[in-house]
Amino acid sequence: HRQLARSPVPSSECWAPAEGRSGGCLRPGTPSGPNTPMEERRGAGRTCTVPGVIPIVTPAEMRAIDAAAEEPVEILIGRAGSATAWAARRMLGGAYGRTVHVIAGPGNNGNDGRAAAAHLTRWGVRVQVHAADAAPAQLAPADLVIDAAYGTGFRGEYRAPLVEPGTPVLAVDIPSGVSGLTGEAAERVLAADRTIT
Repeated sequence: HRQLARSPVPSSECWAPAEGRSGGCLRPGTPSGPNTPMEERRGAGRTCTVPGVIPIVTPAEMRAIDAAAEEPVEILIGRAGSATAWAARRMLGGAYGRTVHVIAGPGNNGNDGRAAAAHLTRWGVRVQVHAADAAPAQLAPADLVIDAAYGTGFRGEYRAPLVEPGTPVLAVDIPSGVSGLTGEAAERVLAADRTIT
């Protein structure tokens, strides 16, 4: 599920901003750039690929993409965990001696977070992994918080733990408690400084 940018997608799902435009879909076979012609309407059965833009899919479509992946889920989790760890390392400006909290849920997002925690630990980061449903109400001071509690398919209620003001937050796929379908946020969501997917 990490390879979306390489695949053509239906134009109804492919919208890219352009200068002075609200968005649209590249006409098939046209080069990309600031003067690329854009379709102002959706549909018509065309496909497009927008370099550097990852198509937005619904949670149900993402589940279908995950299910159709050729790689075993363990491989995908390993890749996601590695990418998350490297993003965290860049945000930390290094690794050794830093402190990171990972909030990990029961699903694949949580598994991505736990895989990232393993990488960070090997690099000398002091990592505390908290189960999303048992995290303390207030996290101790840290250099970074990785929000891997819940992903785009989350439904229900979630109250993120409080973090010290100024603590950067790295969200895996989406800030936990934000609906992947509507964008609506739960009562208390960690504002992500960066999101990795």
